[in-house]
Amino acid sequence: MRMELQTPAIYLRLVRAIALLVPKQFRWDWRREWEAEVISHWMLLEKWERLNAKSKFDLLKRVQGALRDVVWFQQRRTSLMLVMLNLLVALSTGFGALQEFIISGVFGRQLQPFLVGLLGIIVSVLFVISGIAMLRRRATARRLIIVTGTLSILLHVYGALPPHRNMGILVLIVGAGYGLLMLVVFEWSQKRNLVS
Repeated sequence: MRMELQTPAIYLRLVRAIALLVPKQFRWDWRREWEAEVISHWMLLEKWERLNAKSKFDLLKRVQGALRDVVWFQQRRTSLMLVMLNLLVALSTGFGALQEFIISGVFGRQLQPFLVGLLGIIVSVLFVISGIAMLRRRATARRLIIVTGTLSILLHVYGALPPHRNMGILVLIVGAGYGLLMLVVFEWSQKRNLVS
């Protein structure tokens, strides 16, 4: 370990670990750029004979900059907000759907709550998957968002209709409203990113 502190190896390992958060298609270039930054700074410190504990700590702060760069590189604010909202809506939809599925569907042996609960669980899982796809910038993200948003709107509108009324008005507004909002905001951010 003592030998590692005399070389930039530990900093390069940190950069490589952080690089795993970068989408695959950009990872190599991103990693190469940050490794060059670390090595260049290390060599300058060696050349100026300033390689001491304080300068090594400053270099660690520079590597922390790579982590901040990943956060900004990984997602723009709008996409990150959508991902967090997807997870929140997934939790709330999944919680209600699981209750409906188990209590009224399985134990109550009612077909309609069973099917609505099952569809709610599927929509909840789709919210999580589409959020991860957005975060990782997958090519399938757009299709997943369209399917998830559409199913969420249909599920919540159907669940709020009489005679069964499995869902209240607040659940309808959150589920169907967020499904529509997600579709619109994602398309808007995609078009904005293509233009900029």
